[in-house]
Amino acid sequence: MKEDLKVYLKNGQDGWLRDILLIMLVLGIPFLQYLGALPLIDPDEGRYAEIPREMLERWDFITPTLNYVHYFEKPPLLYWLNAASMRIFGLNEFAARLPSALCGLATVLTTYLTARWLYDRRTALISALILGTSAGFVLQSRIILTDMLLTFCLTAALGAFIVAASQEKHRDRALPWYLFYLFSALAVLTKGLIGIVFPAGIIFFYLLLGHEWGVLKRMRLSSGLLLFLAVAAPWFVAVSLRNPEFARFFFIHEHFERFTSNVHGRSQPVWFFIPVLAGTMLPWSFFIPGALGRAWRNRHHEGLPGLFLLVWSVLIFLFFSKSGSKLVPYLLPIFPPLAIMISSRFCVLLEERGREIKLVALLLGSVLLLLGCAAIGYSNLPQASLVITSLIPSLTAPLKQFITHAPAVSTAAGLAIGALFLLQGIVLLFSAGRNPVRIV
Repeated sequence: MKEDLKVYLKNGQDGWLRDILLIMLVLGIPFLQYLGALPLIDPDEGRYAEIPREMLERWDFITPTLNYVHYFEKPPLLYWLNAASMRIFGLNEFAARLPSALCGLATVLTTYLTARWLYDRRTALISALILGTSAGFVLQSRIILTDMLLTFCLTAALGAFIVAASQEKHRDRALPWYLFYLFSALAVLTKGLIGIVFPAGIIFFYLLLGHEWGVLKRMRLSSGLLLFLAVAAPWFVAVSLRNPEFARFFFIHEHFERFTSNVHGRSQPVWFFIPVLAGTMLPWSFFIPGALGRAWRNRHHEGLPGLFLLVWSVLIFLFFSKSGSKLVPYLLPIFPPLAIMISSRFCVLLEERGREIKLVALLLGSVLLLLGCAAIGYSNLPQASLVITSLIPSLTAPLKQFITHAPAVSTAAGLAIGALFLLQGIVLLFSAGRNPVRIV
């Protein structure tokens, strides 16, 4: 059984569905549990819940309004998803937050699929575990923001690209290429031009640094761009025809001026995102420097995966560090590539210094577990004891075989379980003593 499981983790060609179900079972808890317990947070959550509510009331899905005044700061994809959720589940916090939470969980699954293709099953499972237990990623998935939907679309687009680019030339299938164009278009419908600027920039610098210009010939540019325009363009055309002021406000004020000036009052020092990344990716942020260093050192030996993931994370980080407008959620799109690089580095460290890494993981996981239990207890919520008793079997049972037979997954699971308890405690702690505010 032990050897079979190791083969399953490292080299198996089946079991994709089992892995996905395992990830959803274990990591679905922090993303979806008590999603409607917290009141909406002003101004962002109130705004992103009210706009789709007004869309449903007016039955107008072209021109967004906030308090019945035209609101052109963002494209409509998140509004459409939230409106659909409210139509199904009603006007409440759960319905308003569900699309963002599902996008967070879908990003974890997409990260698993990308890592599984690029590396092996063990690396893919640990990548999903890392992303799905990163404090900032999970907590921000529980808030109504465009950034989580953007992160999912970019992860799917760039994951599809690297899968397509790494295919053998004689087996160059069209589907991954068209998925790249489709999700790039959806990223544009989520947050505008960065939905195509990021994929195009990342691919350009990857091709430049990796001398992989031959990939351009395989990208099906003509048909792919037609698909991209067919998905992304219709709403922009429709809203511009109805509202002549849209184009200047959206493309100049909300893109060019936001990046080059402090017009939105969100200026921060250039190093702002360094501590933000360190804090939001806990408990895995300790591995970031080593993972980046390893990816750079091995950029010529590891081939496609390491260099592409490195360019993906570094380019977005530098772009927003240079921007005149800085907010914590802007970093979310770099979490998936970092999770994969950390997972790859984590497996190497376990092989080289397994005993020390396991000890550190055990100690840190125990501390996180205790902090989470303390936060749950301090919340004084009636369901707190139920949370503790229900989470332990729900987390440990699906991981039992991996903890028993797979050292790498076992060590990562120790940190992950502690992180899950801490995240659960934080959610309950913030729920205590607060009265939900209904969408009006």
